[in-house]
Amino acid sequence: MHSLYSLKLSASNRNAMILGFVVWIYALCLSLPPLIDWGSYGPEAGNVSCSVSWEVHDPVTKSESYIGFLFMFGLVVPILVITSSYVAIILTLRKVRKRAGASGRREAKITKMVALMITAFLLAWSPYAALALAAQYFDAKPSASVAVLPALLAKSSICYNPIIYAGLNNQFPRSLKKIFDMRMSRTMVPDSQNTALTMMNRQEQRN
Repeated sequence: MHSLYSLKLSASNRNAMILGFVVWIYALCLSLPPLIDWGSYGPEAGNVSCSVSWEVHDPVTKSESYIGFLFMFGLVVPILVITSSYVAIILTLRKVRKRAGASGRREAKITKMVALMITAFLLAWSPYAALALAAQYFDAKPSASVAVLPALLAKSSICYNPIIYAGLNNQFPRSLKKIFDMRMSRTMVPDSQNTALTMMNRQEQRN
């Protein structure tokens, strides 16, 4: 039984490493083309940071096709993958619930978490994608103060998922409480030992 569990654990760890490697390759395929003259990088509006030059129309670097490539594989495909993955998780939980005859509270909470994550992703990246497409294909020329807002909103997307997950996951506050309890107990142990030694020394001095 233990060996079977170890095999499953090692298989899941190996699959996680493979998926992580695939994600890195996928990200490199999206970000490296400007280094081989397909698209280009440059300062964003307001000079906040350096990013894809989505407002530049350059037939030499074929910026138009690169922006379309980014829109499809940097926004549409991730949304489809995220949605399909979470839907599969919810369906699996529903099957488990039916077999166990348990209530659907956990399933409802996960469904709410999934909906919030997908909504946050769309709210963060849709304005940036819409602005990039408008500038590249419809010659839109927003001012720097307008163009910087979608960029900042997109960059803030990395903060949403941990907050949503921690807020709707019961295990997170429990684990956090255990961590702080362990730290408190570790800091209190030396104090108790010092108190015991002090009492022993006083007893010896009295004797």
